[in-house]
Amino acid sequence: VLGPNRHLTIPWSDILDLRSRHERSAGAGTRPVLLVAVADPGDYPVDLWGAEWEGDWLQVDADTWAEPVEQVVARAQVEIERSRRVAPGEASPD
Repeated sequence: VLGPNRHLTIPWSDILDLRSRHERSAGAGTRPVLLVAVADPGDYPVDLWGAEWEGDWLQVDADTWAEPVEQVVARAQVEIERSRRVAPGEASPD
């Protein structure tokens, strides 16, 4: 998301909600977008490539992804649930 040779990692524990949607694009169609609500957006960069902040929500352009954004959301939600089931005192998988 950040730029060449750099990426933004958001720990599962910081993600409050995940959604997907399709927005109208500059052309005639729509583009898929991943929406990620985080606990504290101030912990993350403001100027991102391929993403932008709208309040506590990071909106990531998913137009060029090989996997549909809906599948990304479903798989990420499974991992978030798995990370939250970690017993107290155990290391979190994120």
